[in-house]
Amino acid sequence: MRVLFVDDEPQILRGITRMLNCTDVNWDIVTANSGQEALEILAADLAEVVVSDMKMPGMDGAELLEEISRLYPEAVRIVLSGQAEKEVVYRAVKPMHQYLAKPCEAGRLRDTIARSCSLREVLESTKSHQILGRISSLPSLPEIYRQVVTATESDASSIEYIGGLVAQDVAMTAKILQLANSAIFSPRSTVTSPAQAASLIGLDAFKALVLSLSVFQSFEGTTCKGFNISALTQHSLAVGSLSRQIATLENQSNDIVSESFTAGLLHDVGKLILAANAADVFSSANALAKADDIPLITAEQRVFGLGHDGIGSYLLSLWGLPQNIIEAIAFHHSPDLCSAQELTPAAIVYFANYLVREGEHDGDQQSEFMTLIHQLGLVDRIQSWREQL
Repeated sequence: MRVLFVDDEPQILRGITRMLNCTDVNWDIVTANSGQEALEILAADLAEVVVSDMKMPGMDGAELLEEISRLYPEAVRIVLSGQAEKEVVYRAVKPMHQYLAKPCEAGRLRDTIARSCSLREVLESTKSHQILGRISSLPSLPEIYRQVVTATESDASSIEYIGGLVAQDVAMTAKILQLANSAIFSPRSTVTSPAQAASLIGLDAFKALVLSLSVFQSFEGTTCKGFNISALTQHSLAVGSLSRQIATLENQSNDIVSESFTAGLLHDVGKLILAANAADVFSSANALAKADDIPLITAEQRVFGLGHDGIGSYLLSLWGLPQNIIEAIAFHHSPDLCSAQELTPAAIVYFANYLVREGEHDGDQQSEFMTLIHQLGLVDRIQSWREQL
């Protein structure tokens, strides 16, 4: 894997190179002292990952990442920066995938780069990394989007109220968690809920992100046949709510309860990604599912080479969301990959998604559900979960 580091201070680049050479990675590390030099390097030989400083003379980090996003959307774009003006940092919010602060430990830098590319080999065969690389935000339900914009324009709105609105929307939840878990807002611990994320970001920053930088956008129609964003939102909220109820009924920790709700809300984010960015492919998958009477996930794999579970988990992994949430999105159609030893958020979301659509499943899906239920010793708990619907 080729990794390009961009910084106008040569000693920092030398330090990064020495630091990573001392770890167990085997990457082709390339360096550039300016944004223009970085673009010349990429034009000659593309790098899978670009890690850039923000404050640089001439072309700053935000401008560089914006240009890379346009020219080489498949490249993973990471900011590694010290103190920089908020205006510059906020401009990097859309083109970046993750933001790390200097100084950064070798292990964290290595793991962030490695995790960002963990599914790249799978995506290479589908070319979906090019689609995902272009995405800076996802479209929101128009009604909720308008309410959020109105709230941010009003001096009477609180960040708690705005956080509650965000928690009703799949796209805004995904984006706000990306931002809140980045070093931009210096989180002291992993942020797993949209309300917690909104509180951390704060009202002034949230207003700037919404009103000035248009970090969120409205879903204003699509040519994707078979897709309805209102139906997706309703189903996602139902799965998120039931996931939270199951985690609470089973006496899970507050962290697991929060992760379960958020993962349930986001479990079908891959469908939103496909509908907004590959409408023709997703329409074909929907048509095939109906024509052959097969699950949509199976039709997606036949048409696209990858299902919405893989698409959604990859993008949110690229955005740096918490691992438990990523795994729940990735495994919500794969009970065999959920832990058979304990009730994880992945298993909880799988159960919730199954129960919300109970009656729509074939014999194999019912058998898979019962197998995991038996493995976890939860057969006698199913009825109490159903009562939460």
